[in-house]
Amino acid sequence: MRRAGEDFAGLSRMLGRNPAYIQQFVRRGVPKRLGEDERRKLARYFSVSEALLGGPSGDEAVGGLVAVNRSAVRASAGPGQSRTIKSAKPISHSTRAG
Repeated sequence: MRRAGEDFAGLSRMLGRNPAYIQQFVRRGVPKRLGEDERRKLARYFSVSEALLGGPSGDEAVGGLVAVNRSAVRASAGPGQSRTIKSAKPISHSTRAG
């Protein structure tokens, strides 16, 4: 940050926050996490990945969705022959109870 010629107060103002906001975040951990918009602005400003600032990496949940790997599974309901369970087709919609 200092190499870029910035200070905590200047970065806080850039985010539209009070001058102590970034200093409190860095030194005291308040707030615990930066807001998405704040993190995005800082990442763009410093030309770094949002993941470096605590945001999701490319393989984490985006928009509430999480990628899940499928695995071939064998199962048995008690003593006997096990069978290979085939993966079900993906659900294209959700239903709500109500």
